[in-house]
Amino acid sequence: MLYKEETSTLEALKIIQRVLGISSRDIGVAGLKDTFAKTYQLVTVNTRRIDTLPGIIKKDKVKFILVGFVDKSLRRGDLWGNRFTITLVINEEEYTKFLHNYNALLQEKALPAYYGYQRFGTRRPITHLIGKYLLKRDWCLALRTIIDLPFITENDYVVTWRLNALNIKNTVKPTIGLNPEDSIYNALMERRELACYNIIAKRIPKKLLEIFLSAYQSYLFNVILSLRIEDNSYYTTDISEKIRVPGYRLNKCDEYCRYVMEYENITSKEFNIRELGIKALSYNRPVKMIVYEPQIRIDRLEGRNDLLKIIISFKLARGMYATIVLRELTRANPLKFT
Repeated sequence: MLYKEETSTLEALKIIQRVLGISSRDIGVAGLKDTFAKTYQLVTVNTRRIDTLPGIIKKDKVKFILVGFVDKSLRRGDLWGNRFTITLVINEEEYTKFLHNYNALLQEKALPAYYGYQRFGTRRPITHLIGKYLLKRDWCLALRTIIDLPFITENDYVVTWRLNALNIKNTVKPTIGLNPEDSIYNALMERRELACYNIIAKRIPKKLLEIFLSAYQSYLFNVILSLRIEDNSYYTTDISEKIRVPGYRLNKCDEYCRYVMEYENITSKEFNIRELGIKALSYNRPVKMIVYEPQIRIDRLEGRNDLLKIIISFKLARGMYATIVLRELTRANPLKFT
């Protein structure tokens, strides 16, 4: 069992790799969890490559606990879904609006199945842009987007680093503790790999490249879903209906799909990036997501009679985002709770 807080799933898995002396291929995981939440998830490791398996591994805000043995490694798709428990602190006026939205949710039982904000990057929502540049084989623009596109949500040191990182006269070797930024910067400073494609192919893990490409597909889905909501076809959609997401081997493309692909100037074949050994297959995603077993508990915030503490719990199928539920319940900016 992997427990983590304020740590990405990929960073937590790297800690396990270093402690156990194994590679990423020896670890099985069914999905990624939110970076800033307190999360629990099952993880499998190949014990044949480990001399001694400790009962618990604890480092910083990551804990790995041995709970049992299985004869099969976890893979993406093995997960049914996730259970969420979220605490909100709001005032009386906000509570009135929240309760109205919550009752509407109980009546509808479903919400638009958007990909959440964090799918594209919490502090720098750019993963879909990188994915598109990779798809269009614009290697240098992909690198520049990773390295030198600062956001106001980043601290001053990181912003300054990004603004100067690609200055070839810069002889200082700063470290920001981020990947793949540090790895790319080291390649540039070594002067051995100035070709953008070589840096992407050699210095960025294939799994991360696949995440970028998949994020672009998520963006395309969100655009298609928004178009359906705008023309009201969403509201007559059956709960079981799905959207075909553009990707490699796209065999069915409705009018919304065709419109978006033409607007983005992309083709299905481009999703097979042979140069990097990655591809993103077309797939189906539900138009609506069902919110299972929603429950709320309301208390006064201790020491503050003007504020309420609301604990809301619910379950979502895999690939669905709790932040979308929060957005619908609170009507707040997703950045406030992402």
